[in-house]
Amino acid sequence: MANSLRDRVKQYILDNRLINRGEGVVVGVSGGPDSLCLAHILLELRQSLGFEICLAHMNHSLRGEESEEDMDFVSQLSREWDVTAIFETVDVYDYIFKKGINLEEAARELRYKFFAKAAFQYNARKVAVGHTADDQVETVLMHLLRGSGMRGIRGMPPTFERTGETGAITVVRPLLDTWRRETEEYCRVNGLEPRLDSTNVDRAFLRNRLRLELVPYLQKINPRARESILRLARITADEADYMDREAESLSNETILASGKALFLKTDRILSLHRAIQRLLLMKALEKAYGNARDLEAHHIERLMSAAASKAGTRVTLPDGLLFLKDYEGGWLCHSEEEVSPFPAISGEQEITLEGRADYGRWEIRTKRIQAFEEKTAVPARDDFRFHAPDLRLPDVFRAVIALDRAGGMLTVRSKKDGDRFQPLGMEGTRKLQDFMTDEKIPRWWRDRIPLVCAGDEILWVAGWRISDMAKVREGDKRVIEVELTRHRP
Repeated sequence: MANSLRDRVKQYILDNRLINRGEGVVVGVSGGPDSLCLAHILLELRQSLGFEICLAHMNHSLRGEESEEDMDFVSQLSREWDVTAIFETVDVYDYIFKKGINLEEAARELRYKFFAKAAFQYNARKVAVGHTADDQVETVLMHLLRGSGMRGIRGMPPTFERTGETGAITVVRPLLDTWRRETEEYCRVNGLEPRLDSTNVDRAFLRNRLRLELVPYLQKINPRARESILRLARITADEADYMDREAESLSNETILASGKALFLKTDRILSLHRAIQRLLLMKALEKAYGNARDLEAHHIERLMSAAASKAGTRVTLPDGLLFLKDYEGGWLCHSEEEVSPFPAISGEQEITLEGRADYGRWEIRTKRIQAFEEKTAVPARDDFRFHAPDLRLPDVFRAVIALDRAGGMLTVRSKKDGDRFQPLGMEGTRKLQDFMTDEKIPRWWRDRIPLVCAGDEILWVAGWRISDMAKVREGDKRVIEVELTRHRP
């Protein structure tokens, strides 16, 4: 049995290219049967496969004296096996308080942070962990209950990359095809006495309830339920890998980075098969979050619905991520500031007819023009057109405004409810909101666009249009040039 399992694990390592000759491997060892079995098998395979191992143990400080004894056990093991061991003690509850996450998530984050540091210290890039086929079954069930899609059903991959403060590591799972009863039997046959973790029977944890209650119940219905779930995970993994490659080939043309935000070409995405739509949106969320571990299927469906909605739709996703539907697509960002090149403004400020003033992050300069000249005429539209995801726009906007029909005092302000505007060349006024909609100005820009006014009359929507009232006509005597300069943060 022992040699048979060792040979199977060796073949699994070779088939999945988990460890290469000449590499150093950090082995996560808690002291339980799975990690102890893994460490012992890798110890026996290191010569034939040509790698070196180092044991790594993190004391979570969750079980008092029992945790200390686990650490002593691994320390004694490293001396008996004559291999290097790296240890770290952490305060998981303090980390939970600081990060605002649950116990399982906190323990996992700290554990992989420690593995990355241990790999850096040992000059290794591979970290081996003892996840078994039973863990895979429990993971698939957990994802099903949480409403996961194909990515969750395929379970844990044999290998994955993780980046930490000390660099990137590759985590490998050599026992993913091995059942827990086999690791326990391996320990018994080889005289290994694993430590038992009392928290493994605590039904407060979902994974424990699945292992102790749901899986045994499913086996009453089908004695080979675990094998069926594992087979489902393998088949789904193959299909998901194929779909991932298809989605990856489309992601560069549909998911575009723009500063801190991502722009999604929603029309292109929605023209594809719904299965590819979901994968592209998942990839977008992974890029926005750094990972998508805590996302569920309903988050993807919600984003898909928002992508098909009208411009101006705003959706809040977990951890404050926003989706803002635009005319040309949609934005994934953490604030409107990330997708608006206009600085935020508020209030109203008087403008002198000649001089300069600051208005938020805008600098306003005005100067008189004494006589009408043909060159002072301003075009019907400012020399600026926005195309997502390019958030660049000129730092300086200029307009020439006639005051003969507008009155004397000028102000600059943001828009107000009920504002009306007579765009150059049009008869009568119209709602400013309707003008901005027709011009396809993104909704989250609109409160940030400076409006130059005379009383209640809007003379210039900076960046877009002057009013017909402000047009310079032959014979006008009171003409000024207004220049708005945007200061970047």
